[in-house]
Amino acid sequence: MKTPKTIKLSTDDFTLKNNVLYRMGVVGYTEIETGDPDYPYDSEPEYGHIKSKFQVGEQVMLVSSTNVSPNAIREGRDNPVFYLIPDCNDGIGGNSNPNIKRYHGWRGTTQDSCCDAWGLREIKAIIQRKRYIAVKISDDLLTDED
Repeated sequence: MKTPKTIKLSTDDFTLKNNVLYRMGVVGYTEIETGDPDYPYDSEPEYGHIKSKFQVGEQVMLVSSTNVSPNAIREGRDNPVFYLIPDCNDGIGGNSNPNIKRYHGWRGTTQDSCCDAWGLREIKAIIQRKRYIAVKISDDLLTDED
């Protein structure tokens, strides 16, 4: 299978500012009054953008997830979805033993979702598009590794 050279990130989850990629996440909590005398205060999460680890020059693992349920296969919905994982310079762990890490190949299947590792890549560029953010990646850096 041919692997992608560009990974598309949703602008609902990510934003690009001055060539730095930020992801949406919880940045703090706001205390609120509940009106309940037994539990007078609660907290609500505050959402904002957090600097991500996806930056030009960083090494990331290219990974795919595929729905392998019988219905997905029968209906042609078994196409892999590719994504990037930072801080995995030693490979991706398997689901039966996460300590056994590999750069390539099947890493396990859980609840009809098959995970495959496609190699260590380098982020070459991050580009803002109209409807998504494009992360351009290199070819596999470790073609001879497992």
